[in-house]
Amino acid sequence: NFADGVSHHFIDGILAQNPKDAYGSLQFFGPSGPFTFRFTNMTFLGGPVGEAALCAGQHCGRLGAGGPCDVEYLLENVDWTRLQPRQKRIKFGANALSFGSVQPIFLATDSASLGGYRAMVSQHLNG
Repeated sequence: NFADGVSHHFIDGILAQNPKDAYGSLQFFGPSGPFTFRFTNMTFLGGPVGEAALCAGQHCGRLGAGGPCDVEYLLENVDWTRLQPRQKRIKFGANALSFGSVQPIFLATDSASLGGYRAMVSQHLNG
């Protein structure tokens, strides 16, 4: 979190991949750690998408990586509609040890950023 409590990590931006570019894929490997990571007024555009357009908890549990891995991704006005069809939007744990796929959480302040949901937790939290 930023010291002022209101700043954003990413605001008013576009993350894009040209579908005609044979090299690479669209995927943002986000951090892990005990903080809130804010995405506001962001557009994901194009494809193809790699593991997912937004991957939480990069390197969680790996040697030298930060921890704990219980990062919160706070999404506000995130537009996924310009991704290629049937592309995965979010992923829990990117190149992480097993608990890196459990601890992150995605939160939304609006109804569009998470497809009508306000929170998404890992599929492993099923109890």
